[in-house]
Amino acid sequence: MGGFGSGRREYATTPTVEECRAVDTDDLKELTEHPNATGQLYWGDRDDDDANYIGWRTEGVRDLDGEERADRVRFQYTTTHYPSEESTTVEYAVRFDYTEPNFGGVRPWFMCPECGTRRRKLYLPPRRNADRFLCRECYDLGYRSSRNSGNELERAEQRYRKAFAKADAESRRPHPNNLPYTPDRPKGMHRDTFADLVEDVREAKREWREEMDGRMQDLLADMGTGAEHAAGAFGYTDR
Repeated sequence: MGGFGSGRREYATTPTVEECRAVDTDDLKELTEHPNATGQLYWGDRDDDDANYIGWRTEGVRDLDGEERADRVRFQYTTTHYPSEESTTVEYAVRFDYTEPNFGGVRPWFMCPECGTRRRKLYLPPRRNADRFLCRECYDLGYRSSRNSGNELERAEQRYRKAFAKADAESRRPHPNNLPYTPDRPKGMHRDTFADLVEDVREAKREWREEMDGRMQDLLADMGTGAEHAAGAFGYTDR
């Protein structure tokens, strides 16, 4: 996998979601219907000797309206630590949670092993001595689009506006620092779909705040440097 993302501020040195291995509950929906099932999840061509994969086994039984569902999934795989290049076999369980969409059935979610929040996707960053699949917030992951050159703050603001409009009943595009802070669910939209869109809005707002905080830190640093230069020009010193 490629190297870490780079940037002028500390938060931008963390990996992006595009660089990570990801597990998605949408890829495991059938698995949750079969407690004590086993299998493997591949990235790339499974016939390739260098293919990456993890083994999984669903465990436990949960009764949902007379239907049996898996209570958790156990992952097992090998990870390499850097710079020692030492390989370690990792094994741990990730619990499932379920919601009931309006159109029937149930939808599975991961419960992040670190923070315990409900997530659709979990990530494993590259070359970071990370062992477990965790949520985006726990690894402080960014998006590649927000790391591109140009006006990152404007990009983050536009992403927030678009995400809000997509989730909002009136397709409003407010500034991330103004009311309303939460979109109104459009009539007829499934609650699970709306929950996913609202999470996108929250993530976009977090990115905008990071960009804004970074911009303010840069500004304060520039002001401090300017004040020092001014003091020197007028003969002021700290002594």
